[in-house]
Amino acid sequence: MQLSNAEKAYAAYKNITSRTYNNVTTTMLNVLYNVECRIKRDEEYKKEIEAFETPSGESLVTLIPKFFDGYNAFYGLEIRDTLTEFLNPELAEGLYFIVKTYRETDDGSLLYHSPTEFVRGEVAHVRVRAFSRSTRTPITLPRLHAITLSDEGVATEFVAKNSCEISFTVTLSREGAVKFKVLAEGEDEKQILGSETAFGGVLFDFRDIRPTHPQPLDMVEFWEGQVKRLLEIDPTDESVTPYRGSVEYAFNITEKNRHKVEKLDRAYTERVRANGQATASDEMLEKYDIYDVNLKSPGPCPVTFYLSIPKAAEKKSLPMRFIFDGYGCYSPFPDTNSGEIVIHCPHHGYELGQKTDGYYRVLNDTVAKNYGRGNGKVNAGYDDITDCYMTYLLLRDLQMVRYCTDPSLSSELSGLHEKWNGRVLTQGGSMGGYQSIAVGALCTLLRKMAKPFEIIKHEANIPAYANISAHTEGKIPTYLTKYEEGVDYYDITSFAPMLEAGVVMPRVGLGDEVCPVTGIVATFNSIPAGLPREINFLQNSSHGYILDPELQTWERYKF
Repeated sequence: MQLSNAEKAYAAYKNITSRTYNNVTTTMLNVLYNVECRIKRDEEYKKEIEAFETPSGESLVTLIPKFFDGYNAFYGLEIRDTLTEFLNPELAEGLYFIVKTYRETDDGSLLYHSPTEFVRGEVAHVRVRAFSRSTRTPITLPRLHAITLSDEGVATEFVAKNSCEISFTVTLSREGAVKFKVLAEGEDEKQILGSETAFGGVLFDFRDIRPTHPQPLDMVEFWEGQVKRLLEIDPTDESVTPYRGSVEYAFNITEKNRHKVEKLDRAYTERVRANGQATASDEMLEKYDIYDVNLKSPGPCPVTFYLSIPKAAEKKSLPMRFIFDGYGCYSPFPDTNSGEIVIHCPHHGYELGQKTDGYYRVLNDTVAKNYGRGNGKVNAGYDDITDCYMTYLLLRDLQMVRYCTDPSLSSELSGLHEKWNGRVLTQGGSMGGYQSIAVGALCTLLRKMAKPFEIIKHEANIPAYANISAHTEGKIPTYLTKYEEGVDYYDITSFAPMLEAGVVMPRVGLGDEVCPVTGIVATFNSIPAGLPREINFLQNSSHGYILDPELQTWERYKF
């Protein structure tokens, strides 16, 4: 039986939302994006989609943008900017690439070799082959265009004409990486509509990669001072203290830098849903106690987050998982897990569940647009590291951890300390991965100065702010931020040696253009050797680009 347009759209939505963000492929994203585009330009199609009844009762017209908001928050980028609109969304298949690396043997032949196991001075042979997504067979193209950039600052380009494959070599005389991208182009030398881009890389002696700058000599001393500063502020103080610093803020948020807790009920979720934001379902409200928490914190903004507790859990059975979002400013979803207490923190300290257009978009276009980037714009700098956006961001996160783990502060959250087993995990992707490590490091100080707790793991997916100073020595730069004096106090290569629990990096893209692989590896290699460490490299993966699972090539390491 042939499916209707609405049934196809819902099937695409269910397919993508049944997976974690880490396992959503670019093809899935493109199909859902085309549904969204068609809703906007085709009135009849929109009416059909609006009339379709989903199990939750909420229209796909609002559900699809909510998915993209959540995905963007996780990775800290607008993924729609990398997707392609087709006049017929059912044809959104296009071209993709398979990337393989080889080593030359003594007899001159090429033997497949892991892209993460080359050594300095060795030549890596790269072959990138184009495939039709509809037939999964090689396809000849007018032009294949490869662009490479190395950690020695060397950029090269290669072109193959009328071929399904392009081959080139890369090398380094030192430890580091070479990244590359390959484009499918027509005779006009423009990228072919619907074609994906290959984002690949090769690592040379990756176990020897270290930070460009060492940890500041007073790193621990500085952050000890900031934690002491934090402990002077009672998170449950309901009064407002005027902010006198230089960080710019919006919406008079300083007036809300105080303690407030609201338990989610149907009136709450209906209000948030009316603002166009994803929120808890009625089923979630039946199974979980969920709280919207506002805490007093240093700086202009309060701490804001959702916390969920499974009602049916046994006493002292649940670990506490802190989930941090990516770079953008969005309202988080109140995450739930039957086996965990889950805290979802948006890290900007602005109110939860507000309207995107009138609130979060304003923040993303103003005070939260360039924070910590070292580019001279609003909230971007580190002139005074005791009064800058990044300091307050981390102190907000730490105030949240302090509050949640101290029963004398958070006893108002019914069931929290009865069901918590005293163990903590941190998790995030991109800027959230950064916070997972940075906050984890600061927890080592907090545990010594306040109520102790056990940290068991930090999960950091494609973490940001890693080895920011790399570009000052000609290495591959991050496009997120630039180095300036003071940045080293926030770099996760400086935080990594302070960790006391194991780290898992679920995905590190060898072609990541936002968070270069060598910065992440430098962080990984700075983690104390006695801790369990796991890193998973994905070939042909950028910050947000992921091939279909059956086409992926992983290199996995556990230490």
